[in-house]
Amino acid sequence: MKKLQYKFTKRIPDILLESFFIVVALLLALALDQWRDEQKGLELAKNAKTAIYAELTDNKKKLEDKRIAHEKILETINLYIQQAEAKPSNANELEFEYTMVLISNSAWNSAKMTQVVQSFSFKEITNFSQMYQMQDLYLTNQDKIIDKVMEMGELKEGELLGFAKGFAHRLAILIDINKSFSKGLEAVILEKNST
Repeated sequence: MKKLQYKFTKRIPDILLESFFIVVALLLALALDQWRDEQKGLELAKNAKTAIYAELTDNKKKLEDKRIAHEKILETINLYIQQAEAKPSNANELEFEYTMVLISNSAWNSAKMTQVVQSFSFKEITNFSQMYQMQDLYLTNQDKIIDKVMEMGELKEGELLGFAKGFAHRLAILIDINKSFSKGLEAVILEKNST
């Protein structure tokens, strides 16, 4: 019994050394795993930002393209209003083709759903949030314009001039929102390019 106890006490330093190396190996493995997760998170955040900036850039182009078309529609309607007020007998015909701006928020929504936004800077989150709130404002007003366009087929005789005035007012507001939104998008996009 004494011989067995002696061998065990003699091996204690070896057992402690082996235990130490096992603990160090486990800690290194955990640290490496955590580092890999962090790298994946950073890569995901980088990809998400790239997608958001691409989405904002694409949305800005679509807004600018449609603003030109909407300004032409507004000119047409204002000309109609002037002519109809000058000569009411010409107040029965108004023709224009309104086209919607189809802008996206899928990259931003994906970043929020995957919680990747937590790795963005506070300033980036603020900038993106402001742009997408402005986008919601634009889309809400665009929906009201579309509702107005749908009313056009239900107008009774003599109501077209009043409709045109209301529509021109709404369209002017939408164009102003478009201008402000486009400027905001440009500032956010430029800020990204300067960093």
